[in-house]
Amino acid sequence: MKFISVNKKHIALFLLGQVFFTNCKKESPTDRDDWELTFREEFSDTALNKNIWKTIFPWGQYYSEDYKQLFIDSAFLINGGVLHIRAKRDTVMALVHDDNYNYSLKEFYLSTGMLQSEEGFSQQYGYFEIRSKVPYGSGFWPAFWLMAHSGWPPEIDVFEISGRQPNRLHMANHFRDKQGVHRQNTITI
Repeated sequence: MKFISVNKKHIALFLLGQVFFTNCKKESPTDRDDWELTFREEFSDTALNKNIWKTIFPWGQYYSEDYKQLFIDSAFLINGGVLHIRAKRDTVMALVHDDNYNYSLKEFYLSTGMLQSEEGFSQQYGYFEIRSKVPYGSGFWPAFWLMAHSGWPPEIDVFEISGRQPNRLHMANHFRDKQGVHRQNTITI
């Protein structure tokens, strides 16, 4: 199998900043007759399939001290079945909102891309697979998340990698406890 392989309904895929997708040459560990392949993205066109992929969070363009980059549509290049998400140092102005949905014009010094499939593909259960190269360097934070349609949390951070520590993989499971309080289990390897 190649790229993302999944089964069933309701989890959206999020791919953030500077992730390079490449073909998987190995067979998937789930190549079994009793599994049904429900989604596969080969990036075989020259442009993103906008029926599947959106290039902004469902909640819009967001600004916080943690997100100092602007996500733009022109950050993507597909070549030979490989999706490149580029980051670029430039100065860009954009109307963005904060945690309270207060909008303001902000200046950004880095532009990059993010992909999410909330409206184009989702499923509740299954096997999710990605093959990617991730960059290293200050300011990069590539990630692969699984998120629910029903709001946040729940969220499964399949991986997040700090560009400053590219050999360390961060994973997390965000959920609400019985009292409705956000909790998370995390691991770094």
